[in-house]
Amino acid sequence: MMKHPDTLMAKVFKARYFPNGSFLTANLGVNPSYVWSSVYAAQSLIKTKSRLHVGTGSEISVFFDPWLPHTSNPFVETVLVVGLEELTVSSLRLGLTAGWDVNLVKALFSERDWK
Repeated sequence: MMKHPDTLMAKVFKARYFPNGSFLTANLGVNPSYVWSSVYAAQSLIKTKSRLHVGTGSEISVFFDPWLPHTSNPFVETVLVVGLEELTVSSLRLGLTAGWDVNLVKALFSERDWK
């Protein structure tokens, strides 16, 4: 689902179980299918072991996706600021080649997250 989001299975699961998010942010839901329950059971393992390739960062949620290069916890640990729920990694960059907006990153995140 994460690697091949255009498959029929991924589209069905997204429509039913996480229409406004991703597999990593999905909940089990009410009356889940046996297959979804089985896939969902692996979510916590996938969260701890997976890493996203940032690329442009336009589709990676700063607060809800595992994009940091930390081996123990790749999720941002800084407390979510109200109003920044939709912030993407691309919003933290000065452009595709210019690098990170260091002042913004240091202002938004704890030292653990920006180091």
